Amino acid sequence: MIRSTVIKAPRELSANGCAYALRLPSKLEEAVSLLRRTGLQIGRLFVLESDGGYEEVFI
Repeated sequence: MIRSTVIKAPRELSANGCAYALRLPSKLEEAVSLLRRTGLQIGRLFVLESDGGYEEVFI
């Protein structure tokens, strides 16, 4: 099981302010694989850095 939370995307990641994000404490690669298998569209992926910024990742 992968625990997650649906949240409003942070402003710096959403151009028009109406995006949602899936917050995962871990298991990013496993979650992406599961989402792809179910056919859900994945937008962009970001990791929250220790300095509070976001880095886009590609899996």
